Amino acid sequence: MALNSILDKPVGVIGAGSFGTVIANLLAENTHVLLYARNEEVARQMQESRVHPVNGLALHQRVTATPDLQQ
Repeated sequence: MALNSILDKPVGVIGAGSFGTVIANLLAENTHVLLYARNEEVARQMQESRVHPVNGLALHQRVTATPDLQQ
């Protein structure tokens, strides 16, 4: 498998708390990241505002918040 095809696949981070959000932002420097939040409303707020609603951390442009663990 070519390195480019590996980098085209998103990385998943389970848990959208402070630690998970920071890890997702760091990973997003190099690839697209799916950030799983178990609370659908939190995931929606994060996706719309690009800011974590509890801790105020900004989301990198390559981070997509999702409540869908299968995604």
